[in-house]
Amino acid sequence: MKKQLLTAALMISGSLGLIAQSSVSIYVNMTGQSVDPNGVHIAGSFQSEIGVAEDWQPDQTQMTDEGGGIYSFTNTLPDGTYEFKFINGNDWPMAENVPVESQVGSGNSNRFFVVDGADVFIPPIYFSQNGGSDGIVELSMIRFSVDMTGSTVASEGISSAGSWQTAAGGISDWVAGQNKLYDVDPNDNLDVYTGIFYIPSVLGPFEYKFVNGTAFEDVPSACASNNNRALAISGPAVLEKYCFGTCNDACVELNTYSLTLNVDMNYNCNFQVGVDDSVDVAGTFNGFAGGPDFLMSDDDNDGIYTITLENITEGEVKYKARIIRNANFGSGWEGGGDKIIQLGSDTVMGARCFGADVLGECSEIPAPSTITFRVDLTAETPAANIYLIGDFTNPPFQGGAIELTPVAPGVYETTVADICPGTINYKFVNGDVNTPANEEQFPDEMDRDCVVPNGIGGFNRTYTRTSGEAVTLAYIYNTCTEIVGINEIVSPISAMYPNPADLSTKIQFASQNESYSVVISDIMGKRIEQVNNVRGSYIVQRGNLSAGIYVVQVTDAKGNSAAQKLIFN
Repeated sequence: MKKQLLTAALMISGSLGLIAQSSVSIYVNMTGQSVDPNGVHIAGSFQSEIGVAEDWQPDQTQMTDEGGGIYSFTNTLPDGTYEFKFINGNDWPMAENVPVESQVGSGNSNRFFVVDGADVFIPPIYFSQNGGSDGIVELSMIRFSVDMTGSTVASEGISSAGSWQTAAGGISDWVAGQNKLYDVDPNDNLDVYTGIFYIPSVLGPFEYKFVNGTAFEDVPSACASNNNRALAISGPAVLEKYCFGTCNDACVELNTYSLTLNVDMNYNCNFQVGVDDSVDVAGTFNGFAGGPDFLMSDDDNDGIYTITLENITEGEVKYKARIIRNANFGSGWEGGGDKIIQLGSDTVMGARCFGADVLGECSEIPAPSTITFRVDLTAETPAANIYLIGDFTNPPFQGGAIELTPVAPGVYETTVADICPGTINYKFVNGDVNTPANEEQFPDEMDRDCVVPNGIGGFNRTYTRTSGEAVTLAYIYNTCTEIVGINEIVSPISAMYPNPADLSTKIQFASQNESYSVVISDIMGKRIEQVNNVRGSYIVQRGNLSAGIYVVQVTDAKGNSAAQKLIFN
C-alpha cells in the first residue's frame, strides 16, 4: 500500500446542493477473493459526474491496485447523495452482494455516501461485507440512525457526537456537526437520518448522543449510560437506531398532559421570599433553556413557587429550578442531578425543596460555617494552578473558581468562610477551569459514594452540613478516598493582618519554635523580597511598593508551603 488508510476513517457528509467539488476516496479490501483478470471496478450514480457517458456502467471505472489486496478510487464530485457497488471484474454478475446493514434501504441494495462540501474518505471495506481492514487494523462499521419524526430539524442538520469520534478519524470527540447524518432513503416516508462510520474493532466501549443542530438530545435514564447512549463494538457491524431523545427505535405518537411543579424556597440561603427574587424552570420540555416564559410564581408569599406546564409529552420528564435575581437568567441553578418525573397523566407534584432530588420534608439550614477544602494530587501531574469550583460561590462553579495553595508536596487547600447552603456541590480542577478535561472525572464507577451526577454526563462532589462548625473536606483527586493523616498537615501561616494594609502587615507563623522562609512576589511572580530562618512572626513593610496585589509565600523546615494574597491600599 502507498499509505496507511486508517487515519481518516470518516465517511458521511452530504446535502443536495450542486456547489463546489470535493475529493472522494473509496477503498475496497479484496483479501479472500480471487481477483478477476479484468480487475476490480466500481459503478454507481456518480459516474456521469466524472465523465462516463451513463451511470451504473460496470466496466467503465476501474479501481487502482494499491497492493496487499487493497484497491482505490479517487475523484472529485459535487455535493449530493450517491450510491455504488464494487465489481470483481467488469460485468454485473460479478458485482458484490451488499449486506443489508450497509444498504441504502427500502429494498435498495446499494452502498451509499454523501458529499456535503467536505472531502469524503471510505476506508478499505471487505468485498460483500460490512467491516473492513487497511491491512493492519480491522475496522467495524457503525451505522447511526435517528428518527426525527415530530421534531423540527435545525438548519445545521443532524449529527452524532461522542467519545467515538476521534477513533473514527475526527479532529475531536463530542463535536456537534463533525459527523453528520442524512435522510438517504427518501422512499421510506420517514424522517430518519443515517450515517455510516468505521472504527478500529479493538477500541471501545464508547458513549454518544444524537444532536439536532447544536442541541444534544436528553437521553432518558432507562437507556442512558452516564446520561449518554452506550456504544459497544460487537462485530463487523453495529447498528444504533433510536427516536431522538427516547429509548424507542422509532418515533410513535405520544399523549400530552399538564404538569404542575412546586418548589419550596424557604430553606435557601441565597433567596429572599417576598422580594424581587424569582425562580424559573428548565428541562426536557423547553430544551433546558428556561427564561421569562418559564418563571414560577408565589402569589401567596408562602415561599412555595409554582408553575403549570401544558402539553408536556408523556414519559420521562427531567428538569431543574434556578434562582433569578435582578432579571439575571445566567446562573443560580440548583444542585444535584436532574429532577425526574414519569409523566402518564395530568399531574400536580408536591413541593420539593430547592436543591433536593426527591420530595421530602425540608431541613433547616445550619448557621454558616467555614470549610477547608484539601486535595491530594501526588498521583497526578499537578498544573501550575489548582482550583476549587462549586455551587456556593457567586457566581457558581467556573465563574467563582477559587485557587488553592500548596500545603505539602502535591497537596493543596483553601479555606472558604461563611458557607451558607446546607448541601453543597463542588469539585477540584487541575488547571484551567474552562477546560472540562481538567475537572475531576471519577473514572472508577466503584468510587462514587461521595458524588452526585451533575446532569451533563459527569459528577460533582457533594457534602451536607449538619451544623455551623468548621470542617475539613480532604480527598485524593478523582476519588472518594479521604487523605490519610490530614491533621499532620499544618499551614505555615497562622494569620496575616491587617490585610488589606496601608503600611505593613504581620505574618503570624503556625509554630513559635520552628524556622520559616518568607518570599514576597508581585502578581506576575517577580520576586521582591526573601528572608530565611525567621521565627514567631514577620512584618512585611510596604516601603516604596505601589498599591496593588502581592503574594506572600511561607515555607517551613519540612517543605510545607502556603501562599496568601496581600493587598496594599
